[in-house]
Amino acid sequence: MQLQVLKRRWLSLLHHITGEHEWTVDGETYSCSHGTLTGDQCLRTRWLQCGSPSFKALKSLIENKSLIRDLEQMTLFKHTGSLEVYHNVILKFAPKRLHFTYDTMLARTKLAVLDHNENVGRFQAVTRAGAPRYKKCYSRSAKEWILKNMYEKKTNHYARELLRRTKKTNHYARELLRRTTENCTGINFPSNISRSVHPVSIAPEPAPSKEELLSKRRSRT
Repeated sequence: MQLQVLKRRWLSLLHHITGEHEWTVDGETYSCSHGTLTGDQCLRTRWLQCGSPSFKALKSLIENKSLIRDLEQMTLFKHTGSLEVYHNVILKFAPKRLHFTYDTMLARTKLAVLDHNENVGRFQAVTRAGAPRYKKCYSRSAKEWILKNMYEKKTNHYARELLRRTKKTNHYARELLRRTTENCTGINFPSNISRSVHPVSIAPEPAPSKEELLSKRRSRT
């Protein structure tokens, strides 16, 4: 958002809070972005009076020069969600709790980049009826149940291509390629490998329905 547009919208609060929803500045007419208020809504809303102590106090905050200068930085704002996703992919290939040599770390980081680039553009998964799919999670920071988007399944074409290029010279790579191609079907893994177990939920209360969570969900995008 351009700085001038952001400043104009910020200063427009001084009009809205007094019940003025259309005004003129430098010959240009502007209006609030909300819909037309009914007469009953206007009467029931306690608008601030121009010149009142409350209005003057709020006006001094809105027109604060230091705050308005900070608005310029807000026009450059970008949330770090995509970067956090990339960092999570790196942690899967190179967990912090393990030590790797430089060459190993370099190779694992390159694999993480290939994996991320192949799957970064996935769309949100949908049900058979075409509705977006979500999963319920308990947020430690918010201390409440929230919904997270579910995305289409990841692919690993880059890994198959790497294995294909090395299968002629490496027996281990040939075996990995076979398992990848067969999607592990029919492979008997050792019995001492423990099966994954879903951890006990950290939530202090049962999860509400997805419909209830969806009604109050807000997205950063």
